[in-house]
Amino acid sequence: MPENNVKDDFTRIILTRNMYLFIVISFLILWILAVALWTQGDIDQNIVIAHNSFYEQNTISRIFQFFSKYGMALITAVYILNLLLSYKIEELRSSYPFYILILFSFGLGGIGGDLLKEIFNKARPAVELAGQIARTHISDSSTFPSGHATKSMALALPYLLMIPGNYRLNRIFRLTILAIAVLVCYSRILLQAHFVSDVLAGIGTAFAFLPVAAFLANKVYKVKKVNEKALERMVIIYGALLVILTIFLTVV
Repeated sequence: MPENNVKDDFTRIILTRNMYLFIVISFLILWILAVALWTQGDIDQNIVIAHNSFYEQNTISRIFQFFSKYGMALITAVYILNLLLSYKIEELRSSYPFYILILFSFGLGGIGGDLLKEIFNKARPAVELAGQIARTHISDSSTFPSGHATKSMALALPYLLMIPGNYRLNRIFRLTILAIAVLVCYSRILLQAHFVSDVLAGIGTAFAFLPVAAFLANKVYKVKKVNEKALERMVIIYGALLVILTIFLTVV
């Protein structure tokens, strides 16, 4: 399990060999499955077509439109709640070193995913399956990998994989974040905005950028010589950035 380590009184984020192996294997499996589904075609397309009845049910569609639009903001709101509670609950302070990792992961995953979209330039389901699916709205952007899947999982993975889970509230936060991220990913399929291959590639992309985000986070901690006291001051900055990010994700 990765952990925050204090060496020479400075903060570091440690990714163990097993964690690196898990990240690499997860990335490879997700991308191999994504490419296989894309090139095979029928399964990918049939799954989207099978969601016609769900898309046409207003209640279900509205629920998943909510998670598609506001899911990422909900994840950052959970992080803000975690930070606020940490002032009263000491056990939650174990998450402090990882908030910069969360921000780097989201930024890198978002940029990287958008660049990959331009490279692959894959058409949306409404284009490839015109007349076969209930969704008719056509987006101008390409679809592979899914931006929502990439960004929501990039926000979620640092907490899911790296926060110590021996405290009950940490486990509750982890399950909540996981549930929201999964709902965001599935919403893109149910709303017929993406193929399953797009979503799997998005999740895989989030895994790929996690070690890079950890490397950059450690660079910041090393250059700034961040010790425990400095980290507590930085948490205020993290909180402010998360509030700004939550507002941004809500209005865009």
